[in-house]
Amino acid sequence: MQSIKKILLQLFIISVFFFYYEFRYLSGSIHSFFLILGSLIMVFINSGKISNSFKIKYDYLIIYVLGLIIVIGFFLNIKYATFSNLQAYLLGLLSYVFVKDNMKFVKFKWVIKLVRFFLFVNSVLIIIQFITGGYFPARYFAVGDPPFLIASGVSDGPTKNGVLHAFALSVVMTCLIFRKSNFIFGDFLLLVTGLPALIFSASRAGLASFGVSVVVIISFLVFAGRKFPYNSKGLLLSCSSFLILFLITAQVGLFDLIEQLTSNPEKYSTSVVLYKLTEWEDDSLDERVKNVDGVRSAAYDSPLSFLTFGTGVGSFEVRNQGMNIHNSYLEIILQNGLFGFIAFTMIILVVFNKILTSTHKNELLPFFIGLIAIMVFMGFHDILRGRIFWMPLGILAAYSSEKSKHLFE
Repeated sequence: MQSIKKILLQLFIISVFFFYYEFRYLSGSIHSFFLILGSLIMVFINSGKISNSFKIKYDYLIIYVLGLIIVIGFFLNIKYATFSNLQAYLLGLLSYVFVKDNMKFVKFKWVIKLVRFFLFVNSVLIIIQFITGGYFPARYFAVGDPPFLIASGVSDGPTKNGVLHAFALSVVMTCLIFRKSNFIFGDFLLLVTGLPALIFSASRAGLASFGVSVVVIISFLVFAGRKFPYNSKGLLLSCSSFLILFLITAQVGLFDLIEQLTSNPEKYSTSVVLYKLTEWEDDSLDERVKNVDGVRSAAYDSPLSFLTFGTGVGSFEVRNQGMNIHNSYLEIILQNGLFGFIAFTMIILVVFNKILTSTHKNELLPFFIGLIAIMVFMGFHDILRGRIFWMPLGILAAYSSEKSKHLFE
């Protein structure tokens, strides 16, 4: 049974990276299938272990409380709340529990290898898609026939691609600088291909997320160099990757290089990338500013809901003709209220404290930096109702709780 749980967990993690969309040949998403099946097995096995002396783990208690708040908020606002959003949120919370409970069967080295493989495949696909306008694997697996006008790697759209690519790029760069590895030149090549791929993906949120990761890495180098010793060769190679990108763009010109690379006659992706690199104040930003005002107005109109269980998951879209908030933090404080936001903040603080006080904090630093990239991205998009945030949070919570070193060998 242990091997089955391990396989289902690995398939779940792989599917989040490579098939993070509604699957054409399955009713729903493939990662949800592995999540639900693995969770059912987990509950069946653990139910026989519960005794009178059973004590629930503190982080699990917070997750259960957050789930209860979401459910209460849903029923209190059932006229406007949507079941699809309730299901998505609860599956997100379940993924944390499922991942944390079963990561003891998977070595950390496997997770890092998977991230590296994902970054390699995704970077190559983004570059090819940007140049040719074709070769989108999600076209054959994702439902809804997305237009695929912008390079999206293995994903079915630029938003999912942006957060996953920024996360993987942050993890690999931190590995290059802070971990001693025989794969150091491999990480360097991944960084060299991953950086331009991030630019070609036309994700400003992805660029901002990775940029903050770089700032955090520099902060660790400057202020925590003794606690987190760095690899001099890796730091040099990391700086070299940025230097190479700078020299190429300085010689040719970034905009000229982008225009010359694509062989797609329509050049739609080229226009989008150039526009997003030059125009930061546009309809997308205006919509986000408008949504902040909308959240503020909703809080004023219903202060009791705002201070308790919120307006209900999915209610903002229903009340605003399908418009998204585009901010995970505003979404949770509006739709799940102050109670939900406090519980959400608590689970983050608990896991962060575990990571930074863990005996394995040096090994976990790459994933910690990657999670920070995701949390920055959450300020621009709705992420919490999916698995992209909860999965790495569960991975970090699991490994930071481990006392032995066998999972890090």
